[in-house]
Amino acid sequence: RQRQMCIRDRQEINKPVLRLICQVATIITMIGVAATESRTGLILVFFILLLMLVSGRFNRGSRWFLPLLLITIILIAVLPTQYLELLTSSAYDLQEGTGTVGRRFGLWQAGWRMFMDFPVHGIGIGQFPLQLAQYGADLLPPDKLVLGAHNSFVAVLSETGLVGLILFLATMLSGLVSLWRAHHLDQFPISNLAFTWFLVLMVFLLGGLTKSDQIDKMMWAAVGVGAGMAGYLRSRSENAPEDNQPSTTVTAEY
Repeated sequence: RQRQMCIRDRQEINKPVLRLICQVATIITMIGVAATESRTGLILVFFILLLMLVSGRFNRGSRWFLPLLLITIILIAVLPTQYLELLTSSAYDLQEGTGTVGRRFGLWQAGWRMFMDFPVHGIGIGQFPLQLAQYGADLLPPDKLVLGAHNSFVAVLSETGLVGLILFLATMLSGLVSLWRAHHLDQFPISNLAFTWFLVLMVFLLGGLTKSDQIDKMMWAAVGVGAGMAGYLRSRSENAPEDNQPSTTVTAEY
């Protein structure tokens, strides 16, 4: 999220010193993500970079490619062994059902059991960790029976049922669509802001596949910005025909 805010500010700043500060902040943030050894975090960083390149949000020319190249080189030089070990262990955990991957599968299976018992309204908001011992005793070690779902969608499905999941997905989709539409406006400050919040919401939703972010304030702030953009787009659409109508004053003179 910090990186997206920095990119937005950098595109609006023309002073070389401030541009340099934003570049340094971007590099520090990415190194910080890599230092956590979070596989999901690093995947999300490169996904967002790819999305920004494809969407054309980077400035034309090569000004942004040199910092990106530098960031990539630093990441490769600093943590190649750790991430290679993580990828190897992930493949083993996936195959054997052990480690963090196996633990997440156990949590998700317990969440599915909760949903099957209460398919319409769920087991209750905030009840997943409290009921996990009942539904996951045969899936997880005793010391892990107090964890959350480690998946936003499983958490919403198990705690609020099918009704809650439908409402959750509809709300997220509405926010994404509004922000993406506003991103294509010809008004640079608004379109850039919309794209920044679009990326923020995408990070939360994709990251929610391996962690529970369904109650994160920043994610719902992004949804709120999407609702504001939807209202702006609606008012802009309603006022557009009036602006394009020919003047009636000239006709009256004839």
